[in-house]
Amino acid sequence: MSNHETKAKVLCVDDDHNQRLLLSFLLERQGLEVRTAHDGQEGVTIALEWSPDLILMDLMMPGMDGFEATEVLRADPRTQHIPILALTAYGEEKMQARAKAVGIDGFVLKTVLPADLLETIREYLPTVDL
Repeated sequence: MSNHETKAKVLCVDDDHNQRLLLSFLLERQGLEVRTAHDGQEGVTIALEWSPDLILMDLMMPGMDGFEATEVLRADPRTQHIPILALTAYGEEKMQARAKAVGIDGFVLKTVLPADLLETIREYLPTVDL
């Protein structure tokens, strides 16, 4: 990605402060513009105002969790097209089925290696050179 191109925008929604810092650091080093939110409600607000190209959504958060936030985003025409990847510590089938039912596009385990995370992001943002 040259400096003249617009940076792809990624919203990271996670209640874990260290996880948000780690993701921001990793993605910004790849030339992405990153914003973070500490819960689902803040994530919805930022997504509606900022219109990111991709959302990394933690599923288990206090208050509005990732399932509820995804439902809200999928119901709004301004955000229903944005790919949402569940960022989760849980890989179990029941949780994945529930996540897919509310509109999650894919899954990234929190224990993922940085290279694997970037590869997954490339799948959903094919025009971005990471």
